[in-house]
Amino acid sequence: MDLPTNKSILKWHRNFIERGRICDQREGHSGRPLVLEQVVDHVRESFLHSLRKSTRRASRELKVQQSRVSKILCKHLHLHPYKLQLVQKLHPEDKEMRRAFCGNLQALMENDDDLLVKIIFNDEVTYHLSGKVNRYNVRLRGSENPRATLEVERDSPKLNVFSAISKQTVCGPFIFELAEGTWKC
Repeated sequence: MDLPTNKSILKWHRNFIERGRICDQREGHSGRPLVLEQVVDHVRESFLHSLRKSTRRASRELKVQQSRVSKILCKHLHLHPYKLQLVQKLHPEDKEMRRAFCGNLQALMENDDDLLVKIIFNDEVTYHLSGKVNRYNVRLRGSENPRATLEVERDSPKLNVFSAISKQTVCGPFIFELAEGTWKC
């Protein structure tokens, strides 16, 4: 173990005379910097205007570390991030169409034992040109889960990327764009 230097001993002595202790740490404090009420107020004001604001954006605007903004939101303001749930806007006739589809599929399965083997599984991703939000990037902040939903209108201009897989092959990816009411590849 190294011996303390004269500079360290003088610093300890000065701290003992001025503060009554030799270390720089405040009594009953972990050593982490305090969150000033002024900073908490700035964060509160910033998020009052927009609960959807990202912590990254608030960090840039307020010139405060992003991790500190997150901690202030959760610990001081009790505003926790919740994902926005996107739901498709349903029309009254949609329920009946779903029932009809299920009935048709059951009838087909009764007539063809190999139907499930013939099914093709697919997936697609949609890029909306209207600026529709991606729910994975949107967070609402609140003291309770707002159970918020966002209704979106179907058939807005967009690009679809489609791919499919069956027992025999993989199809795609295919890119489709909507041009004046019709899909074109």
